[in-house]
Amino acid sequence: TDANNNAVLNKPEQTHKVVTHYPVETAMLNVYTRAYGDQLYTLINEELVVIDTKVTPKGAMVFNNKQVQGAEMVAVTTVNDQVVDKSVGHNTAWLCIKSSENLLLSDDPDGTSTECYQINAQGDILDSNVTINSIEANGTETILFNSMPL
Repeated sequence: TDANNNAVLNKPEQTHKVVTHYPVETAMLNVYTRAYGDQLYTLINEELVVIDTKVTPKGAMVFNNKQVQGAEMVAVTTVNDQVVDKSVGHNTAWLCIKSSENLLLSDDPDGTSTECYQINAQGDILDSNVTINSIEANGTETILFNSMPL
């Protein structure tokens, strides 16, 4: 990090470059065009809830007269090993970007903010919210801002 705690890349040909831009488009392509699987776990009322997500690339296709990369996303939710929901496809999705002042810390003592956007298959933004988490003496304070119809 530099004197202002900014992330710094140390490459011989590019020394002390501050990272201020992120390859969001590349990351989104990686999420939806590479085979991927993940399981998320939580306990709700002492019951184990698991969301098992699998992304299967489907290759190049035409959508809205444009060449795009297609993928199928399947999410299966189980509660205590019983399937309670299965969703196939992806009519809408949430894109969230979490940020903090110091990108090298997993838990920033100054807190974090998360911007989330709900998008449809055409890329239109349907909804958004911002969550700010600040560290206080008595724990973490969370402030949630939701969009409202105009």
